[in-house]
Amino acid sequence: MQRQAVEGAVSGDIEDESEPDLMSVEIPWPVANDVLVAGGPDWRLNAAVGWQLGDWYSYASGYKTAAEILSTHVEAVGRDQDVLLWPFVMCWRHHIELLLKTLLVVLQNLHDESPVLMKTHSIDLIWQKVKPLLKSVSDSDGEPPEDVENVDHVIKQLHAIDGNGEPFRYPVNNSGVSHVFSFRIVNIPAFNASMSRISSYLDAAYNKLSNDLDFKWEFESEMESCYGGDY
Repeated sequence: MQRQAVEGAVSGDIEDESEPDLMSVEIPWPVANDVLVAGGPDWRLNAAVGWQLGDWYSYASGYKTAAEILSTHVEAVGRDQDVLLWPFVMCWRHHIELLLKTLLVVLQNLHDESPVLMKTHSIDLIWQKVKPLLKSVSDSDGEPPEDVENVDHVIKQLHAIDGNGEPFRYPVNNSGVSHVFSFRIVNIPAFNASMSRISSYLDAAYNKLSNDLDFKWEFESEMESCYGGDY
């Protein structure tokens, strides 16, 4: 394939030739000195790798930020929504999956259960493990019971449209059959707002419970150092 042919095709698709910036569009093309992993002159544009290894929370935060950026773009320009829908929903869904998995480990430790990292992409299965433990803590702290139920309401919808993390990543399933959706329209800002709300709740729960767990472990360590294992 020749670059000139592609550029010609792009120029031929433009109806209004009075826009010189569109007519002179330059198509990116492979070059011999392309390097994927290297630093650039502006340090603000260089991503640091290493500090977040093993940190589920930083991964979850990254997917959330990506989803929010996509929503902001659609709202700003009023287009691209049909093609950005796929990475947009996928990023939000993966954010929630990662947040639930790491929250579950914290909750299990708080309840003196052996922490188990769930090896599933089913949002519903993970949530069914998280919900009773989270509700127990929420009730003991005197928090409004409807908070957990409101999260449950949205997670059930999320699971219904994407039960295994595949429909918004691939156009077909493992058998080569196209995914079938029961809905025809997704309003990007409304979806983004709903996901932001449950994300805020789960994020707040994770941070609060992580602090509680740190205090629990510190207390247990001090008690053991003073009284041994019989305190």
